[in-house]
Amino acid sequence: MIMKKILAISMLCMAFISILRGEEIEPFDHKLVDKNGREMEVKVIGVTENGLEVRRASDGKEFSVSENILSAADREICSKLRATLKTASVSGSDNKPEIGREAGEQTEVSISRGRKVKMNWCPPGAYQVGCCPVEERSHESCFPLITFQFTKGFWMGATEVTQRQWNSIMGSNTSRSQGGNLPVENVSWLQAQKFVTEINASGLIPDGWRVALPSDTQWTYACRAGTVSELNSGKNLEAEFKDGEHRSKNLEEVGWYAANSAREINPVARKKPNSWGLYDMHGNVAELCASTNINSATPDLEIKAAAPMVDLQPDESLELRPALGGSVRHYATQCVSGANNGFFALDMIPDGDGKSKCGSAPAVGIRLVMVADDHE
Repeated sequence: MIMKKILAISMLCMAFISILRGEEIEPFDHKLVDKNGREMEVKVIGVTENGLEVRRASDGKEFSVSENILSAADREICSKLRATLKTASVSGSDNKPEIGREAGEQTEVSISRGRKVKMNWCPPGAYQVGCCPVEERSHESCFPLITFQFTKGFWMGATEVTQRQWNSIMGSNTSRSQGGNLPVENVSWLQAQKFVTEINASGLIPDGWRVALPSDTQWTYACRAGTVSELNSGKNLEAEFKDGEHRSKNLEEVGWYAANSAREINPVARKKPNSWGLYDMHGNVAELCASTNINSATPDLEIKAAAPMVDLQPDESLELRPALGGSVRHYATQCVSGANNGFFALDMIPDGDGKSKCGSAPAVGIRLVMVADDHE
């Protein structure tokens, strides 16, 4: 019994050492005990404001455990982990990513105590966004073809925000499919804004930068990464109708959609990234974006195509926000680079008949960008 306690303490110390190096928690095996003495073999993989994130040994399922139900000894572990993470965060808060030097350059940004987000550089440039000329089929949900110019680059999350990252700030989440490395989903715009606000107020974001959700044009520009094809791999769908649905081998290289996922959300970064190192821009979960209202920025498509639209900004007055990229609930043709998968209310808003407009939905998540404070 004494040897087991010594081993547990040594493993905990190893985790602390890892944290003090400014890294996330090194997972360690632990026998979790609740207030009633019930035990569960787990691997501790993270700590939140409300408890522990664990992976159950028996089936590998990841979930959060509230500190309120834990034994006194395990509550003490929570407190020690949080205290050590706080020290690590302060020592690592002087991390100051500069302007990226080349497309796809990667940096890590702390968003909470001991939790980081990998971000890749999207350089300045001009690009056509929306449905590209090669897309012969008609997508009613596609943006019009216009040229958009970015005079400043920005950092974009290499993956969708995971539930582990979300929980480290918000404590829990309402995702239908639970798992630490699964993208957070079923969140509203206002919930996402609270998440972003907490990050920016943490003091962890480098001086001169702020975190946000991308605009629809930023998102599409980053997704394409210089391509003019239906997919950001440089390939087109070339879908075939098989077993009652359209299947695309090219899409299956880079994303999860209805035909290859059984409509189940998958852990992030399991498919090939685009040339800028961004994963899951096609499928898995559609991603909420700020709307620049590009479909009505000018009344005539010919006017839009005549000159670049320079650094178009989100229209905060709009009541709806777009979700881009497609998801495991969408068909192949709904997951191309220029497709919009619907608009969502800022939150659950009552309408005239007593029902609510949709402010969140399963398989709709978020991805972060980091822009300079003077990003206009």
